[in-house]
Amino acid sequence: MKNKIAIIIAITALLILILYSLFFLQTTLFAKDKIYLALVGPAKTESGQSIIRAVRMYLENINHEVNGKKIELFYYDDIEDEKSAEETALKISNKTKSLLVLGHYYNLTSLAAGIVYKRNGVPAITASSTAEEVTSNNEWYFRTIPNNRIQAIFIANYISRILKKNSVNIIFEDDDYSLSLFSNFEKAAMRQGIAIKNKWKINTSQDEDNISLEPILKSLSGGEVFFLATHASLGAKLAISLKNTGKQFTIFGDDEFSSKIFLDKLKEYSEEGKGIDYYSDGIYCVTPYMSAIASDKGHQFEKQFISTYGKKPSWEAACYYDAVMVAIEAIKRADIKGTRYLIENRRKIKDALDGFFSPENAIRGVTEDIYFNRQRDITRPYSIAKYSGKNLVASFVQYRTVSQETEDSEGLFEKIFKGEKIIIDSKLMKSTHIVNTWIDEIDFNNIDFNKSFCALTFNVSFRYANNFNFDSAAIEFKNSLEPIILGKPVSLSKNDIETTIVYKVNGIFKLMVDYSSYPFDSQTIAIRLQNKRDTIDKVIYLPDELKNKVTLSQNSIKGWDIKSQMIFENFSTKESSLGLPRFFDSKYRINHSLFNIEIQMKRKLYVIILNLFLPIAALLTGLYFALSYPLIFLMVFLGTLSYHLYLLFILPCNYIMGIEYLIFGIYLLICIFLLRWKFTNHGGYS
Repeated sequence: MKNKIAIIIAITALLILILYSLFFLQTTLFAKDKIYLALVGPAKTESGQSIIRAVRMYLENINHEVNGKKIELFYYDDIEDEKSAEETALKISNKTKSLLVLGHYYNLTSLAAGIVYKRNGVPAITASSTAEEVTSNNEWYFRTIPNNRIQAIFIANYISRILKKNSVNIIFEDDDYSLSLFSNFEKAAMRQGIAIKNKWKINTSQDEDNISLEPILKSLSGGEVFFLATHASLGAKLAISLKNTGKQFTIFGDDEFSSKIFLDKLKEYSEEGKGIDYYSDGIYCVTPYMSAIASDKGHQFEKQFISTYGKKPSWEAACYYDAVMVAIEAIKRADIKGTRYLIENRRKIKDALDGFFSPENAIRGVTEDIYFNRQRDITRPYSIAKYSGKNLVASFVQYRTVSQETEDSEGLFEKIFKGEKIIIDSKLMKSTHIVNTWIDEIDFNNIDFNKSFCALTFNVSFRYANNFNFDSAAIEFKNSLEPIILGKPVSLSKNDIETTIVYKVNGIFKLMVDYSSYPFDSQTIAIRLQNKRDTIDKVIYLPDELKNKVTLSQNSIKGWDIKSQMIFENFSTKESSLGLPRFFDSKYRINHSLFNIEIQMKRKLYVIILNLFLPIAALLTGLYFALSYPLIFLMVFLGTLSYHLYLLFILPCNYIMGIEYLIFGIYLLICIFLLRWKFTNHGGYS
C-alpha cells in the first residue's frame, strides 16, 4: 500500500513538473522578451491623437520589432495636470516594464514627471515641452525640439536681420513659459542692438475678460514691432486689440501662434463683421516644423501620414515621429538584455541616447538631423511662418543649418551683419529665400506617349520678397527636351512686401511612360523646374500656398481622362568635390530645389473596351467555335498573332505588358485545344 501511495505521489509530482515546464517556464525562459515603451500626453486632444498616430505609424513601419524583440506601446493620459503627471510617472517607473517614455506634452507636466524619472532612472524624450529646466537639470530627460532659449534667440535674430527692425515692444504673461521667452529674448535683443521700447507683463491669474489693454494701446504709434510672448488665448486677444486700433503694426508671435487653438480663439474673440482672416493676416510666428519647407524625408512622412490617416500631420506629429525614431535607434545600440534586467536596460538606453552627441552620429529625422548637446537639447532653426488670411504659409526667408566644413569663412562677419548667416550655440545657419511658384493654364498641344514626349503651353508664376534678386535666366526646366528661355514676362505686380511675375512658356517635355498595366495603365505628364545656379540652401521653389488648383485644357487629350494632379517640391542631386581636397575621395552632394507638377491620366472606358475587351472577346469566341470547326484554329492563331504584333508596334517597350499575359494564355489554350482535338479525333499519335 505504501509503495502504491509513493508511486502515485511520484507520478503526480512528475505531472505537475511537466505542466509547470509547459505553461510557466515556456513564458519565462523560452518566450521572446518584449520591449515596452510608454507614451504620455493629452490623449483626448487633437494634438494628442496626432502624436499617437505618428508614433504608431513609425512602429508599424518597423513592424513593431527591434533586434528580434517585439515592441509594445502603452498610452497614458496625464490630463494636462502636474499631480496626474507625477502619479503617471510613478506608475510607469515602478509598476511597468517600460524602458523609455515619450512625452510629456506640456512644460509643467514634464517638469513634475521628470523628477520621478530622474529618481527612478527612466529615460524620457519630449518633443513638445520647451522649458529649459526640463533637460538642463535632469540627465535622464532628452528633447528633440529647440527650447525656449533657442526660440527667443532665433526670433530676435529674425526681427533684426531679416525684418530689419531696431526696436521692439514686448508683451508677456507672468507664467514660466512666457517669462522664459521674455528673459531670453531681452538678452538676445541687446546683443542684436534691438532697443526694447516697452515691456508689459500681464497677470493672467485675473479673469481674462477683465485684463485692461488701455494703457498699452494709448501709448502706441503705427509702424512698431510687437513680440507677443504669450499663450494662444491671450495672444489672440492681444492680436485683435492691436488690429482694432487701425494702426499698422508688425506682430511676431511665439510657437503658440502656429497652433489651431490660436485660430479658434481668434474666432471666439472676433468682433461681429470681422472674421479670422482680418485679424490673423500678416502675423509672423515660429513653428518647430512646417511641411511646406520640409526635407525629402519630411515629404515622405507627410505623404504616408495623409495616406494612412486622411489628414495632414501637425508639427507635434512630425516631432514625436522623430522622438520615437531616436528612441528605437538608442534601443538598437543599447545591447539590452531580458526584462529581468530592467534597471540595467534603462541605464543602457540612456547611455545610448547620450551617444548621439555630434553630426557624425546624428539620427536623420523628419525635422532635421538630431543630435544632443550637453544639456540633452538640440539646436536647430525654427520655421518662420506668416498668416495670409487664416492660412499659415512659409515666410519669404527661412534659415537652415549648414556644415561649417563646406562654408567659406571669408566674409562671414559681413554675411552675419546682412542676415545671410546667423550663429546660435556655435551652429551656423544660412538664410534661404522662398520663391512661391505656380504653373497654370496648361494646354496640351501634342501628346505622343509612344514617342515619350508632349508639347505644352502654360503660365509659370513666381512670387518672392522685394529684396530677392530674381534671375529668370537661372530657371531651368529639368525634363524639357530643348532648353527653354523665359522671355519677357506677360505680367508683373508689386506691393510693399512682394513681387509676382508671370511668364508664358512653350516647350516639349520628356515623358516617363509605363505600359506594364496596359490598358489599365496610368501615365504621368510632369513639368519640373529648378535654379541651375543656386543650391537649395540659397533658394527653395515652393508650391504657392495661396493657390489651390491648376487649370487644365482637355481639348486635345483624346482618349484620356485627368485622374489627379500633384504639386510638390523636392530636390535634384549631383556630386562634386567643391574644389576642396577633403572631398576629392568622397564627393559632396549638391542639392537644388526642384518644383514639380505631375498630372496623372487614365484611359477612357471606351478605349479600354476597344483595345482589350472586344479583341480578347473575339479571340475567345473564335476559340470556342474552333472546337467544332478545326480550321478556325488557324484563324484564331493568326488573329492572336496579329493582335500581339499590333500591340508591340504601337506600344514599344522592352518588358512584358499585363495584356501580354492574356495573349500568352490564348496561345496556351490554342495548344491545349489542338491536342484535345488531335486525341479526340485520331485516338492519339501514331
